[in-house]
Amino acid sequence: MCIYADIHDGHTPTAPLASDFKSIPTYLWFGGILSAFGVGSYYYLIPKMGVGSLMSFALSGQLILAVVAGHFGWFEQPIKPITVKTIVGLFAMVVGIIFINGGTTNAH
Repeated sequence: MCIYADIHDGHTPTAPLASDFKSIPTYLWFGGILSAFGVGSYYYLIPKMGVGSLMSFALSGQLILAVVAGHFGWFEQPIKPITVKTIVGLFAMVVGIIFINGGTTNAH
């Protein structure tokens, strides 16, 4: 879409400059690497854990990281302090995961 807009707005697209790359925050460079590692890990772990267990752990980890990142303002987020309500919600989620996955056994 962006290339289409660049080509058809009457201007010739130009290659990015070195200063463009230097202006990108360091943590954004790791997004692709971490995503590739995450997807590869999912494919490796699904046969070992099962889809339900893997997704419940993965999503819980993402939610916990989001709460911590918001609390400290990581990744240029607005700071949102952790409250008792947040802790109770995270605790309920972890207990739910224990209930969901506690009775499962590996069929292999």
